[in-house]
Amino acid sequence: MGKLLFSIQGRISRGPFWLVLLLLFPVTVSLLYIIERFADNNPALMLMALAFYAWIAFCITVKRLHDLDATGWLSIPIVLIPLGVILVGSFPGTTGPNRFGVDPLERKATG
Repeated sequence: MGKLLFSIQGRISRGPFWLVLLLLFPVTVSLLYIIERFADNNPALMLMALAFYAWIAFCITVKRLHDLDATGWLSIPIVLIPLGVILVGSFPGTTGPNRFGVDPLERKATG
C-alpha cells in the first residue's frame, strides 16, 4: 500500500487510480475539518494535511502517466487542471511492458 501511495516508480491502471482519488479526497476533507474544529485551525497542521494530499495525488498521477508510456513530469500541470486528471484517468494504458515497467493488468492476470 505504501508503494502505491508514496512512490513514483512503476505503473497503475485506471481502477486503482480512481479508487485512490475517490477515497483520498473525502479523507483529506475530513482531516481538514477535524483540524479546523479541534486543533484551532492550526495552519501548520492544515499545510501538512494538504501536502499529504498533494504528494499522494502527484504519485498516483505519475504512475498513471507511466502506464500511458508518458513522462511523469506531465503530472505537474495535470494535477492543477481537473480536466487533465479526468483525461489521464480515462484512457487505457499501454498494453504490455513499457519503459516504466510491466503492464499492471497483465501482472494481475498471471499472478
